[in-house]
Parts: sequence; C-alpha cells; structure tokens
Amino acid sequence: MLTAPVSYHRLLFGQRRKAELVWASSPLAVGGLVLMLGVAAAVLLIADVVLGRRPAVVLTARDGGLVRGVLVCRAVVEPPPRRDG
Repeated sequence: MLTAPVSYHRLLFGQRRKAELVWASSPLAVGGLVLMLGVAAAVLLIADVVLGRRPAVVLTARDGGLVRGVLVCRAVVEPPPRRDG
C-alpha cells in the first residue's frame, strides 16, 4: 500500500491530473501506515507468546519507533494543503 501512490503517479505523470492523484494517493499512504501498525501489533503478540512479555515489549517498541519515525517524517515533509481562492 505504501508504494501504490508511486505507481499511480507513474501512470498519471504528464496527464495534468494532479488533483486526482493527490485525492487517491493520500488515503493509500494512510492505509499503508495503518497496515504497519497492524504488523507491529502482530509482532507484539507473537513475540509475547514466544519470548515473554518484557522482550516482546522491547522488540515492539524498537519497531514502533520506526513507525513513529515514518509518521513524523510524513508530517514534517508533507506540505499543508493549499486553499484556492
């Protein structure tokens, strides 16, 4: 899901359909981030069963740090929406 906006951009490049591209790509990117959160929850569950609670939390917190890093970068890099008019 996180790479879908890139593929969509390549398909629409040069067709002057930027509004459609942004409209469709943003939910795909958010969906990819939600999917990453679900993966982190699955890692926590499996690691909790296999390793025990403390190592599972440490492992998931490390991976969760990666997810938070992606969210922060997205919030910092993404420009605010423009208002026409």
